[in-house]
Amino acid sequence: MKKIIAFIFVLVLIVGNAGAAFAAESVFSDVPANHWAYDAAAKLVKAGVIEGYNDASFRGDRLITRYEMAVIVAKALQNTDKADAESKAILDKLSIEFSKELTNMGVRLSAVESKLAQNAQKHLINWSGSNFRIRYDHKTKDGVTVSTSDDFNYTMELVGSSDIGDGWTAELRLEGSRAINNANHSVDNKSGAFDLESYVASGPVGAGTLRVGRMENILINGLVLDQFMTGLSYQYGSKMKVLVTEGKLDYYTALPNTSTVVSDLSPTYGATLASINFQYPVSNRTTLDGGYYRTYSPNKLYKKGIIKEFAVTQKVGDDWKLIADYAESNRSDNAKATLAGIGYKAAVPSTPKSYGWNLDYVKNDAKATIVSAYDIADYGYTQSTKVTSMSKTNGQEGYQLTYRYVPVKNVLFTGRYLEAKPVNGTSYSKEKWYRAQLEFFF
Repeated sequence: MKKIIAFIFVLVLIVGNAGAAFAAESVFSDVPANHWAYDAAAKLVKAGVIEGYNDASFRGDRLITRYEMAVIVAKALQNTDKADAESKAILDKLSIEFSKELTNMGVRLSAVESKLAQNAQKHLINWSGSNFRIRYDHKTKDGVTVSTSDDFNYTMELVGSSDIGDGWTAELRLEGSRAINNANHSVDNKSGAFDLESYVASGPVGAGTLRVGRMENILINGLVLDQFMTGLSYQYGSKMKVLVTEGKLDYYTALPNTSTVVSDLSPTYGATLASINFQYPVSNRTTLDGGYYRTYSPNKLYKKGIIKEFAVTQKVGDDWKLIADYAESNRSDNAKATLAGIGYKAAVPSTPKSYGWNLDYVKNDAKATIVSAYDIADYGYTQSTKVTSMSKTNGQEGYQLTYRYVPVKNVLFTGRYLEAKPVNGTSYSKEKWYRAQLEFFF
């Protein structure tokens, strides 16, 4: 019996020592002479981020254990205030390579743990900005209520973004919308089924920022264009910002079956957009915007569109803002659009009790804009029948009053009243539109 107990005791000692040996081998194994970490550490020495060493220490003449290298990285992470962008990128790479050694060290450094957490976070999808919206609309045309199942609807939008590396990020938006009768509610040119709404990769190229993918373009104040497109945009400049855009507008597959020249600027005719926009702050209170838009199509019946836009935004005091915006297309008639607006304060979803209101007057001729952000736009209907887009000869003019309020953090209430009438004559309906909306951000 004593021999058995002695044998078990010896076996335990052997296994224990073997485990310690394996652990020691894992922690204290050498970093191979040709490993990239030596060159990376030498660069950090030259940059002054690693102290107490010279770059000759990392030429591979003497091999360094993974534990020693982890200690060096840990000390370097405490000097990130001395690191430039290149050195920080090297530190990120080293901290990932030696993450196990760093976390297994007897003394934990808060700087190390923080850095490791940041590195881990970069590879996760950030869903902040996602929202849920409930909306109710009530419309009348010539005093008669126009009611549809879409008047009451709710929409869910998931917004995810992730760091790709080297300053590039990827963002995707998924959206689904339903009416009160549980039928799909069309929104943002989609059927309403939960689907991919947009996908964009963006990052630095040269002196500016490049965005590629399917994206929503709301240019200047949205008077001329608020529309999804698949293409690219490039913005550059510090004092004066310049934005160049090129891409296929939504609905580009729908081509008209007609033998007449199409003059409407709607993207339903397979239109591609090319635009350039400028923004220049004359002072800390006055900002000038300008835009040049060109639409063209492989459809030979489509007449190329050209729109020029100019806008001024003027701050008055700390809370007031005035906007004037004018656009004109190359169409021979119904070719002008005007916006005049006044705003007071602003509702910020992250700030409880914040609020703001806007009063806007809009006159939008039928062939002046592409797809306006304003619901005061060209007519798509008469009192009894729909007007086809190839015979749009009337626009709208009117005003809208919008009030926004944040009752609690990340909850935004919007109330809006809109009244519009035809620009030309009385053969089109006068419209009134009431809206109540509640949004939840998370």
